[in-house]
Amino acid sequence: MTEIAGFPFVSVEFTKDGSIHDQAQVDELLNVIDQAGITDLLAVSHGWNNDMADARRLYEMLFQSVREVLDAGRVAGLDGRTFGVLGIFWPSKKFADEELIPSGAASVGSLVTEAALRQQINDLKGTFSVRGANTRLTKARELVGKLDDSRAARAEFVELLRSILPREAANDEDASDRFFDADPEELMRRLSRPIMPVPMAGRGVGGGASSVGGPHGGAAGFELSLSGMKAAARRLINYVTYYQMKERAGKVGTNGLHPSSRSVPGIGPPRQV
Repeated sequence: MTEIAGFPFVSVEFTKDGSIHDQAQVDELLNVIDQAGITDLLAVSHGWNNDMADARRLYEMLFQSVREVLDAGRVAGLDGRTFGVLGIFWPSKKFADEELIPSGAASVGSLVTEAALRQQINDLKGTFSVRGANTRLTKARELVGKLDDSRAARAEFVELLRSILPREAANDEDASDRFFDADPEELMRRLSRPIMPVPMAGRGVGGGASSVGGPHGGAAGFELSLSGMKAAARRLINYVTYYQMKERAGKVGTNGLHPSSRSVPGIGPPRQV
């Protein structure tokens, strides 16, 4: 039986469409619950752009903190309760080969060159469920060299990338509704500008949390300070990837996690904490 910070731990992996990758993992979960006498199952999921190693480190840190709190006796009313952990893994980025989980997704590199942009677009292939998405990505990749000089190329580039996303999932929570409706040239112009972080109240930009991602914030600061149409294209790719992963996370919860949780004896509707 695998453990994490002293808690029984079972991993369940999900595919791009939110379905369970391997039913044997769910069977293992049910066996562990029975064998360990688990009364409370803690399900935890990583976020967008985490790979397998990132997610495992996140879970280890989180439950080490939980273990410390429990061992210190800071929570009352837990007598007779045994906790177990369900670690959820879903394809939120392109994983390294040795860390691959089902149906890997997309990641974005660092340097904004034509070659890097073409590679980033190529890496998106296989990520999107819209019919013909790979063909449209190929067309978008062929436009990269024209983005600086051609308004028509920029417009086509934007429309090709927008067309591989499910329009019906757009909403106003993250401005994705406006993303679909914005004029392509205006969208690229806005994305081409450097992004200046807002300093925290009462602090300068020289240190602390306010400087994270700022002009002197290492790789993050470099990313935010970029400008021009190649930077705009990179940010558009990031946005499209994020939006796809947000939609995928919903599918994992609806199509995979919810039905799986219902198979656990005595469990009620999942509660988010």
